[in-house]
Amino acid sequence: FAGEVKGFEPTNYISRKDARRMDRFAQLAVAASLQALEQSGIQINTTNQDDIGIVIGSGIGGLTTLFEQTKVLLERGADRVSPFLIPMMIGDIAAAQVSIALRVKGPNLCTTSACSSGSDAIGFASEIIKRGDAQIMIAGGSESIINPIGIAAFNAMKAISTRNNEPQLASRPFDAERDGFVISEGAGILILESLVHAQERGGNIL
Repeated sequence: FAGEVKGFEPTNYISRKDARRMDRFAQLAVAASLQALEQSGIQINTTNQDDIGIVIGSGIGGLTTLFEQTKVLLERGADRVSPFLIPMMIGDIAAAQVSIALRVKGPNLCTTSACSSGSDAIGFASEIIKRGDAQIMIAGGSESIINPIGIAAFNAMKAISTRNNEPQLASRPFDAERDGFVISEGAGILILESLVHAQERGGNIL
């Protein structure tokens, strides 16, 4: 069992062609970034695109693409491996794809620090604003590793819950009877800006 994002249709946010060239973790990051930007009310144009940056963390990146293309290699040969394998699987491609989708040109990077990757991304983004390298930062994390190799690997570590008889109660991190985490997927993105900048534009400050 796993925490799945069900009913997600990437073409609601990106073209079918672009979706085919993105691992699911990058698709989720783009969708969440577009939703966050819409909620913020920020309009991106040529006057501010250089002052908007992105930090999106991912602990593993495009593991599903790597898994699928490894099968292609073993079953069909090296010449059938997709030329998009590398740009679909590398951890910083979510930040790159978001910058392309939103046409922003500020600082752009990925944090990869296991389970704290998304939180660390928000911290890095905050520091970028504090030192004046950007006015606005799009920050958070994205992950999608629900595939046979991802589940098998964490299961081999005895890191994931095996509470198969009651999966709805499996996530209990501080319980004396906890037996591991519930492997999941998703993306969470925040729009960060200085208080002064948010007030000047009349932003909806959360």
